[in-house]
Amino acid sequence: MANLTCAPTAEVLKLVLERISDTSATVQVSALQAAANLARYFSDQLLQMGILDLVQPILLSYTQYDHLKYSLLTSALNFLDVLAQENSGFCLALSRSQVVDLCLGILGSEKKEVFVVACELLTTCAEDNSEFSAKILASSAQLYETIKHLPSLERMVGVYLLVTASLSCLEFNNLSMLVEQFTYFLSIDPYEDFLSNVLPKVENQELFKSHYHVWEQDIKSQQVALECFTNLLSCDSEETPVGTQFLSEQLIERITKIGGGLSLEVAKKLTNLPEAFSNVLVCQTQAHNFIQNLVINTDVQFNFSFLWDQLFWTLESTLSLHDEVPELFEDLANLESEVSKCLMLLVKKGYVEEAGTYLERALSILENLEDKKYMLGTLGVMSSHMQMQQASKVIQVLMAACSDSNTELVVEALNCFFDVFCDERFDQALKDFNVIQTMKTGFQTFQEQVSAVQDAEVRDNAEEALANLEEFIKYKEAHITY
Repeated sequence: MANLTCAPTAEVLKLVLERISDTSATVQVSALQAAANLARYFSDQLLQMGILDLVQPILLSYTQYDHLKYSLLTSALNFLDVLAQENSGFCLALSRSQVVDLCLGILGSEKKEVFVVACELLTTCAEDNSEFSAKILASSAQLYETIKHLPSLERMVGVYLLVTASLSCLEFNNLSMLVEQFTYFLSIDPYEDFLSNVLPKVENQELFKSHYHVWEQDIKSQQVALECFTNLLSCDSEETPVGTQFLSEQLIERITKIGGGLSLEVAKKLTNLPEAFSNVLVCQTQAHNFIQNLVINTDVQFNFSFLWDQLFWTLESTLSLHDEVPELFEDLANLESEVSKCLMLLVKKGYVEEAGTYLERALSILENLEDKKYMLGTLGVMSSHMQMQQASKVIQVLMAACSDSNTELVVEALNCFFDVFCDERFDQALKDFNVIQTMKTGFQTFQEQVSAVQDAEVRDNAEEALANLEEFIKYKEAHITY
């Protein structure tokens, strides 16, 4: 029930709601977890059915709770966090409610069992909400004194809350103290720690569990630290991101190393520990989000050729692991997508002079990637220096992509055709594969595909590609003789 992605009946939703007010706390926890999953798709329906009236009593009586009921409170706050992420109107209303006062009270209390989820809910409310963020920052000195003595994960989610509030208010007076906290977690090496102190204990379950718990807190803290720094390198204008002042070559190298993950040999050892492996993959993915903002929003000088080679290695390694850990398909696919985007950004910015020499590796990777659009963007630049004998393989890859139902993928493939094959050197290859006739035949189908696109940005890009396709066909028909 919790994993439904098609619209459930009102009876199904009503059943979940009824269980939230059950007399058993265990049943209530399960119902709230189901409601959190349903909220990702059906937030409006849940709100209309009055689910908040059922959740509020759980929140307002939290001081009476024992350990089991802290699980109930945690589940209730997590549900509200998901609901706030999915429904901006509810998020705004929540930021002005008693619930946030409750969460602020938790942050200043000894109720550490629910600290993380309370912080996460406040962070969701603080994003792009300067009014609420100002309320957070008004007590930031007291909050900072509390969080700097907390265990690693609680400390980092507290820092993340204050960084988010600072960005929303554009108030950076205490930013250096926050950066000092999260750069510490970027300096640790959880990969080496796992290999040295956790993995050797795997035969002793009790010993392994205790060491694993500490390691898990550290690597999740590093994930949050990476997200903090990534957000400080984001900007909506041409202004220099506030995080730029804290960059150093040593720190960039460290984050690049985090993105590289484990060696393939060690990664295969972790396939029997999917939870641990998932944490590593999430950390790698977040490191590549940082790299993207570094490339897009700064002019920092770095050894991007080294990074370029590592990005290819990371893609090839993760693709080889899909059969080993099918349960981590989503984590692997997310990492591959972010690594591909890094490659595209680097090559389009001209940071890697020898990019063309990687064409064969790029084509090989493309065959197996789930999300091909960024790699196609990379291919468009790399192929501008390709040899004649490589043109046929590039054409085959692009023609396969053009028949896909994903409009963004088709647009990237067409743009690659326009950028690379406008060169008359490759006209014979276009003729050999009957490319122009195939484009003419599929023009109306693509036109209908573009008309059905709902997203405004995707549609604008697709309409531009459609207009360019028409011109490309005309141009090539005038120059290719049959």
